[in-house]
Amino acid sequence: KETAVAWVVDEALPFNSVEKKSFRRIIAILDPSAPNLTDANIQEEVAFNVQICKKAVERELKGHFFSLTTDH
Repeated sequence: KETAVAWVVDEALPFNSVEKKSFRRIIAILDPSAPNLTDANIQEEVAFNVQICKKAVERELKGHFFSLTTDH
């Protein structure tokens, strides 16, 4: 599951890419025992990873002053 999530995120693919027949055929060939993933599975995993990263960044920045800008 983690590898599929990384692939979807790295390639900026829609979460439902894991529900496409072509993706499922590839997975079935590589690992017939692999569970079918859904876009909901991918969304949950991404949301979980976002929270972990957010907390890690908050810990790193705690007690430090910083500024973010959007100008170039």
